[in-house]
Amino acid sequence: MATSIPRWKTAITDALLRHKESVVIQLASVDPKHDIPTPHVRSHIFRAFLCASSMPSLPLIVTTTDIRTPKVTQITSNSHVELVWWIEGTQEQYRISGFASVIPHPAHPLYRHFLYNIDNAPKASGLTSLTREDFEWEEKRQRNIQSAKRAYES
Repeated sequence: MATSIPRWKTAITDALLRHKESVVIQLASVDPKHDIPTPHVRSHIFRAFLCASSMPSLPLIVTTTDIRTPKVTQITSNSHVELVWWIEGTQEQYRISGFASVIPHPAHPLYRHFLYNIDNAPKASGLTSLTREDFEWEEKRQRNIQSAKRAYES
C-alpha cells in the first residue's frame, strides 16, 4: 500500500502557497428527492487537509457548512461527491471524486450517521486511518467553526 503524499495534494498545496486566494472549491452532490437524481454544485471554502501520519497517501479535504442546508441531506443520502478546484494564479483545475462525511455536533441526530460512516469506511481510507490514530473529530470541528467565524467577521 502506497504511503506517499499524492501528486495532486502536493500540487494544490504548492499552488496555495503561491496563491492564497484560491481557497474556493466547487462541490457537487446529488439530490435524491427527484425521480431522476439531480446534481447540485455549490461553492465551499477550503479549510484544511487532514492526513493520518500513518497514511499520508489518503488525505481528506475539510470544508464547513451549515447543518441545515440541503447539501447535508444530499451528502448523508449519497456520499459520492466531486469537487473542482480552480487555481487562478496557475490556471490549473483539479477534479477530485470521493466520499463526503458530515461531522455534526455529537448531540445532533446526524452524528450517528457519522459514526456509521466511520464503522463502515474502507480499511484503506483516510477516515479509518485518522480514527485509528484517535483523531479528535469534535475538536477539529470546533476549530473549523471558530476559524470560519473569524473569517466571516473580518
